[in-house]
Amino acid sequence: HTAQLAEPVAPVAPVVQFQPDTAPDPATEARQRGAAFAGAIGTLLNNPQVQQLAAGMARNMTSSLYSGLVQELNLSAEQAATFNDLVAQRALVGQEVLRNATAQGADLTANAPALRQQVTQAQAQVDTQIQGLLGDGGYQRYQDYSRNLQQQLGGGGGLGAPGGN
Repeated sequence: HTAQLAEPVAPVAPVVQFQPDTAPDPATEARQRGAAFAGAIGTLLNNPQVQQLAAGMARNMTSSLYSGLVQELNLSAEQAATFNDLVAQRALVGQEVLRNATAQGADLTANAPALRQQVTQAQAQVDTQIQGLLGDGGYQRYQDYSRNLQQQLGGGGGLGAPGGN
């Protein structure tokens, strides 16, 4: 004996929920992506191992790229070490500015002009130290040598090279 239902069961209609137009605002999405990127960069740049690696790589690259100039200027071993450290420091200025900006929670995109200015000022301070070490003639030769390196490497201002002073 089979049980029968008292009332027939109506078929179930699919449920369609109305979704209002909630397309994300492109400006908000860009800010969120920028903040996430800045956070990731900040984490990376604040890692002591990454800092040591970057400094070591910059010193090694500087020593290699500027060895001809060091010989040409007849720098002592101590002067050469100081020179290489300063040029490496100059190359790492951008990382330092970014590290400080992300630590303060700065919006890197909105503050880009100010950050570039900070890099330029910090590099100028290092340039003054390099000029003090090499003297005017040696510093002029350093600038020429650096511009030649930039042309050979196809880049602009990286590797501690002065921009165009």
